[in-house]
Amino acid sequence: MERAANKVKEIKPVLDYVHQKVVDYRKQRPYDTVTVVGSVGNELYFPEVMPDGSYLVEVDVLYNREMPNAALPIYSDRDEASVLYNREEPNFVVPTEKQPFITVQMDFMDDKNRQIELPMGACLVEVTSDIDEVDAGQRWKFFKKLWNGKTYLKSLGYTCLIPRQEDPSILGEIEIEPLETIRMLPLYRTCRTNTETMIVGGRELKFKILVDKVSALKGPWPHKLSDFQNRERKWPETKVVDTIVQDGCLLTHKTSMLVYPLQWKITFALAEQQLTTRFSFHQKFLFILLKLVKKKYLDMGVMENGDARVGLTSYHLKTIYLWACETRDPQQFAEYPGMAFLAFLSSLRKCIENFVCPHYFIPTLNVMEGIGQYKKQLTENDKKWIKEHKSIQSTLLKKIDNIIRNPEEFLTEDLLEVVDEKHLHELEKTIGEVE
Repeated sequence: MERAANKVKEIKPVLDYVHQKVVDYRKQRPYDTVTVVGSVGNELYFPEVMPDGSYLVEVDVLYNREMPNAALPIYSDRDEASVLYNREEPNFVVPTEKQPFITVQMDFMDDKNRQIELPMGACLVEVTSDIDEVDAGQRWKFFKKLWNGKTYLKSLGYTCLIPRQEDPSILGEIEIEPLETIRMLPLYRTCRTNTETMIVGGRELKFKILVDKVSALKGPWPHKLSDFQNRERKWPETKVVDTIVQDGCLLTHKTSMLVYPLQWKITFALAEQQLTTRFSFHQKFLFILLKLVKKKYLDMGVMENGDARVGLTSYHLKTIYLWACETRDPQQFAEYPGMAFLAFLSSLRKCIENFVCPHYFIPTLNVMEGIGQYKKQLTENDKKWIKEHKSIQSTLLKKIDNIIRNPEEFLTEDLLEVVDEKHLHELEKTIGEVE
């Protein structure tokens, strides 16, 4: 952990530079709150060193606006919710016919026989303000009136405009895939900068930055879906939990076959940031170590489209880790870091064994149900790899078992040099430097 902490300190001036650039940029976005999220914003970043010795820094930037004059028509009967986990371990249980994961019924229909069901964690945003004042040519982009006589905010139309391609850059970045080269308007922007140089303590630091930009609306906390505020816990303090709930959640676009493009997805990027930035030294660097283990031993590379072959993400790790932090005495991470490491791997193993991992804020939502499912078009090489690895589940379980039995064989010095293959794939999409 100490060696990992020293490597993080090396890159701190670059991260300070990124944060200051975002602070300066906010002055140009009076209607949006612009925040660094992801590993850099969550203070869980670990530097990736390229073959030429330069640093590759991934930065996620969130643009969010306060909720307009609108209502969230969410209906959920908490009495019917089956919370399928034991928080003390946690042990996870596969849903059965008697204990299904409930769906959220969006009870916005006047006719009770024509309700629309959306997945847990999704919602529609009913517009309660008068839209007649909006230019008629623009209404179709942002609003849709349904047969129940109510008007709803289009998630697709709204979020695609924030941020816009023509907006000023934050760090001098350019689009990795310009809009004219893609078929559909992206729901987030992926950009990169030139290689830049910074002198720190007489030492030259070269770095290139990958920038992901995503937009969201700021919404109220989904009390009907979340038991976060009422759970018994050992971490964090109650006042922190109350602040997180008071600050609310975020809504982003989520493709839906039923009500596309109206469906919004509830996310908690800012809530997670309030938690992770309160990690102790040992909590922080144990999680960073676990992310490096995932990259080196569990990812098994990326497909030709850049997606991870396995589908196990840092978000899965972070979800399980937050449950562990909530249920363990924080001092245990400092006194017994090895035991905490092995306990986490055991919890990860149980999640993969059942493909069940309860969402940290909405426990009835399973965040691990998509592992091993491929939705994008695959190349012949990808299909060949998948055929050779018929059971991704058993492959992952075997690797985790090996790490648990012999952790010293895997926690080697070269673990601190691992680079995310997906980041390399993103860089390969563009050739040359920014003009």
